[in-house]
Amino acid sequence: MVPMTMFALKTRNPYETAKLSGMAQAGGYCISAFGPTLYGLVFAANPVGQLQNVCYVVLILVMVVTCTLIVRSDLF
Repeated sequence: MVPMTMFALKTRNPYETAKLSGMAQAGGYCISAFGPTLYGLVFAANPVGQLQNVCYVVLILVMVVTCTLIVRSDLF
């Protein structure tokens, strides 16, 4: 829910909010389209799952840092 409110807080009007939301949704759809395929390829190469867990932790850290920078930024 927090990312959805960030769009409205970082834009000046509903048109900008819609553009920003559309861009973010396109990125989210790409991740959701290619994520399971990439996970399957990595799982075939490493069935134990250690590499997948490390990738998930790194991805979560990147998202937390990015969200924090967006919230603190006045440029967007």
